[in-house]
Amino acid sequence: YTSLIDACAKGGQWKRALELLDEMRKEGIPPNTVTYGAAITACGNGGQWGRALELLHQMREKKMPLNIVIYNAAIVAIARASRENMKELVREDHAKQTPHDADAN
Repeated sequence: YTSLIDACAKGGQWKRALELLDEMRKEGIPPNTVTYGAAITACGNGGQWGRALELLHQMREKKMPLNIVIYNAAIVAIARASRENMKELVREDHAKQTPHDADAN
C-alpha cells in the first residue's frame, strides 16, 4: 500500500492516496510513518494542505513517531498552498488596478 500511495503522491492523485489509506485501515493493516509521509506528500502535491495537517494530527493522536520527513512533507504542503494563495491575491490585485495604476508600476 505504501508504494501505491507514494505513486499517487508522485502522480498528483491525492484522493486516490487517501482512498488507499482508508482501504488499508479497513483491511486491518496499520499505516506506518512512511505510509503517512507518502499520504501527506500526496495531499501537499494536490494542494490539500488541510488534509495533510489532518494526517499529521492523526499521527500525533496515535503517538506515532514524527520525523523530519513527516514535518518536511507538512511544511511543503503549507508552503505550496501559501504560494498558490499569494498568486491568486496578486492576480486579484492586478485585475483591480486602473490603467493609470498599471502605468505607475
